[in-house]
Amino acid sequence: DRNKTVLSEENEVPEEATLTEEEPDAKEPQPTWIYSPLIGTWKASYASEEFTGEILYQFRQVGSTLKAYSVKLTDENGDSMEDNTMAVSVRSFEDQSGKGTYHMEYEGEKYEIACELRLQKSGRLVISYDYYGYTSTETWQKITQ
Repeated sequence: DRNKTVLSEENEVPEEATLTEEEPDAKEPQPTWIYSPLIGTWKASYASEEFTGEILYQFRQVGSTLKAYSVKLTDENGDSMEDNTMAVSVRSFEDQSGKGTYHMEYEGEKYEIACELRLQKSGRLVISYDYYGYTSTETWQKITQ
């Protein structure tokens, strides 16, 4: 077979040419979100068959990514529970708008949906996504830095 390479003593890699661990290149600077207007705690109200009440979200930097987690859920009766579920991961954000991934669970299945983020001057964040042809928009109000 003419395409087959056969290693023999003649074409073995010489010992001095074996791969060694190279010095890592200087790491490229990772984006920092510390001064992002998104950092802080946000509140959103919901009224649906699945949930009626408020959810508190917290944006924080995780490694080089900015992520929002639901941290507290309060239902219409005032009952609340602590939470730590990722809701949004931000891919890019500048000039008051950005793109990311909206994370949701429906009937036991987890979904990751592309979303757009728009920060309004009023301190509201509008998150828009399209889920199987169903367009949804959520509005979050910033409550702390």
